[in-house]
Amino acid sequence: MVKNTFTLGFMMTLLGLGSYLASSTKSMTALIPLGIGAILMICSFFASRKEETKKTMMNFAALVTLVGLVAAAIGMPESYDMWQHGQSPLAFASQLITASVCLIFLMMYMRSFSEMEEEEEQMA
Repeated sequence: MVKNTFTLGFMMTLLGLGSYLASSTKSMTALIPLGIGAILMICSFFASRKEETKKTMMNFAALVTLVGLVAAAIGMPESYDMWQHGQSPLAFASQLITASVCLIFLMMYMRSFSEMEEEEEQMA
């Protein structure tokens, strides 16, 4: 799960940087995926260093992605309307990809969490 967290964090960082650079308005909100991605990569770094911090870091990463998913979902209707009224589809596409990556991470996290609980039950 730690490697997947780093990979998804890297993807989010590239998305945020790409969205910002591709935007004609250079809006700071385009950097939100970069922030989420950076936090995920930092969490994965600390989770891989010490086994004691792994669970805490992965829980924090899940919390960050949940917030990212909700924020992207809230902003999507407005950016979709802007796109339909002639503005660039970049904001909508970025929010859609952000929400999708966050959802994928959360699904992987829940699967990993349930597998870990099953292993603990078998050991007991």
